[in-house]
Amino acid sequence: MLIQDVDDRQQVEAVLAKNNKTWDYMMHTKPDAIHQRVQHFCPPPEILVPQLETLITSWEDVECSLDPSCGPLFSVSARKQAKSLI
Repeated sequence: MLIQDVDDRQQVEAVLAKNNKTWDYMMHTKPDAIHQRVQHFCPPPEILVPQLETLITSWEDVECSLDPSCGPLFSVSARKQAKSLI
């Protein structure tokens, strides 16, 4: 759940524009090169915690698409781990 540094991304986009390339094109063709040039950081708890809660509650009851007989994506132990993460 890392977030891109906005200033770094803008600088990289400026260089790409000078070379007649777009962010989307480079992310499609050479994502590793872009990820190495743009710093990422962990957001503060007031941003991260609500996002994690939304992610977990949105997916915990979803059935496995590969094998629905396996049940939901989050087992009982996975739910406990997710709640302790928050």
